Amino acid sequence: MAESIRCLIRGSINVDETFQVKEIARPGETISSHGIVKRVGGKGANQSVAVAKAGATVDLIGVIGDDAPWVKNYLKENGVNVKDVEVVKEPTGRALIQVADHGENCIILFKGANFASLPIKLIHPKTSHLLLQNEIPLSDTLAYIDAVRAAVNGHVTTTFNPSPMPSDEELRSFPWDKPRLVNCQ
Repeated sequence: MAESIRCLIRGSINVDETFQVKEIARPGETISSHGIVKRVGGKGANQSVAVAKAGATVDLIGVIGDDAPWVKNYLKENGVNVKDVEVVKEPTGRALIQVADHGENCIILFKGANFASLPIKLIHPKTSHLLLQNEIPLSDTLAYIDAVRAAVNGHVTTTFNPSPMPSDEELRSFPWDKPRLVNCQ
């Protein structure tokens, strides 16, 4: 990846707890797992680590709870600039994941600190890319689309992953017509 790539990600940061199970639990059923893995997750954190590993400079803006300081350390160790990752009293977002032996999964998401709204942070003037997803407040997503474009005089490629899927009303009101906005599903 070119050295001139600087990516701002306003996104979610979770602690993922993945349970390996023979079959996904059915309603009312208690099952045992035969393995568990606990790691950093959330679309924003995952995007940040992937983009940093690809060689770009990554500025992550997100929120974790004071229950998981190791998450911020992990991101930093993987090349992500975490100076704008806030720590709040609300618990860090969580994903409880069941993965069946045959590959099917079931995920329960707890938004937690991810839905703490943040004021616009200072945006680096060399930001070339903005990555967003729908695991943070939609108001923050919309604010960052405008703020980054203003900070870099409109010269930014913006990618929005609308997952989890926005409501019909949110989809109708989303500024899909903004220049250079790419919809990735």
